[in-house]
Amino acid sequence: MRTRTLALLLLALITQLTFLDIPSKASMQPPQTPASPQDNQAKIKDILSDSTLWGHDFPALLASIKDWGESGETKIEVFADEAVGATPQADIAHALTQAAIFHRRMTVDKPSFRPQFEASMQISASDAMNTVVPSAHSSKDDQSGRVVLLNSSAATQTSYLAPGLTIQQVQQRRGQPESVTTRLIDSGDERRPLVLRLYQYAQGAIVFAESDVTPRQGAVERVILDTAKISSAIF
Repeated sequence: MRTRTLALLLLALITQLTFLDIPSKASMQPPQTPASPQDNQAKIKDILSDSTLWGHDFPALLASIKDWGESGETKIEVFADEAVGATPQADIAHALTQAAIFHRRMTVDKPSFRPQFEASMQISASDAMNTVVPSAHSSKDDQSGRVVLLNSSAATQTSYLAPGLTIQQVQQRRGQPESVTTRLIDSGDERRPLVLRLYQYAQGAIVFAESDVTPRQGAVERVILDTAKISSAIF
């Protein structure tokens, strides 16, 4: 255990080398005055309605995000082919129970996007949410049970992120991130921890992440969404 702890600490010290951590324009600029809540909500809506960043199932995920939050999830990790609750469950059985609770909320709730946001998404929240269903499986990160949201059609590949999305494309569309940080994910076994580089937008409501093990350098591996901040902006 002590050897593993020392190894993790050493990896944390040298993580910046993994990504060739050259200061970005964002990091070299003087600190900016934080945006007002109204301005930040506008930024959230602009990013979420930018169709060049997202896949065809993304509106359905947004339609369910309030139910995610009311089910106890404060963050959602969005991969190309699935959306995963950030809260580890004790096992798959517990995750399936949480998925069933989540599903009941979705069937009872009749969400409505704010009119302007609905117009930009070109679909109502209730119509969008009919295309996805909660389930559960083991996390790719640490094998813990997690609630997941997938396309309800077994014949349709779930798609939450634009195909081949890169950090460079995100920055071209949305500008420099407000901050760039690094996060280590310990798998809990003898595998090397995963290193994520996090590019934060809208005061952390939307975080694009690249991984040090992604085959294509610069690819967006996941996007982390804050359920409360996003719910307050779009509903």
